[in-house]
Amino acid sequence: MCRSTALERLYECAAARSAAINPGSPLPPAAVEELKKLMVAVPLEELGFRSSAIKDPRSALPLPGSPRRAREGTTSAVTYIHIFENRHLTLGMFCFPEGACIPLHDHPGMTVLSRLLFGTLRVRSYDFAVEGAYPEVGDTVEVMFKANATVRAPASTPLVLFPTDGGNIHEFVAETPCAVLDLLVPPYCSGEARDCTYYEEAEPAARVPGDTGVLQAIEQPPWFTVLHADYTGVPIS
Repeated sequence: MCRSTALERLYECAAARSAAINPGSPLPPAAVEELKKLMVAVPLEELGFRSSAIKDPRSALPLPGSPRRAREGTTSAVTYIHIFENRHLTLGMFCFPEGACIPLHDHPGMTVLSRLLFGTLRVRSYDFAVEGAYPEVGDTVEVMFKANATVRAPASTPLVLFPTDGGNIHEFVAETPCAVLDLLVPPYCSGEARDCTYYEEAEPAARVPGDTGVLQAIEQPPWFTVLHADYTGVPIS
């Protein structure tokens, strides 16, 4: 009899599929669809949340740490909960109080699946106009506008981005308290040229999908703070 949890089944599939590709290569479509179905099947209770968070997101938060006021009136008290990481993948959760923001940032050579667990999240995203055009801090880069959309749980399916499309540069802004389960293939790794670079708009932003714009690579914004909390869900054995 199978005793594995839904989270373990997600991990086992992600571990097998990520180990079968070269770093920097996208996960194949069949693997992405399989992982999306497994990710949606993970109940909130296995991740350490009550199921009531879907109807009442405010009941799930706050997590440890105090919100900090950021520019333009947003708060930046995002909390990260680490679940698992090896050389092929990272699995974790980001928890947002209302108004919290993860600023524009990229995912070099990565496939990323993000499931909104509860709450409402606004996602703004871009793709590089030229493949592999990762800039140094201070440089600008041409991008194509992908989307500026509001995602609501539980109706939303996992968002997916790829090394060269799907909105590889994105920003998350919490319209209500919310949490996101993230699967990154492969993980960030500075030794393998997979650093996280942050961006800001260098000229008026494009607003129609496919339109081009210009972003400037910047250091991590000083107002952006990531707190950490212990994982209280089911273990991955």
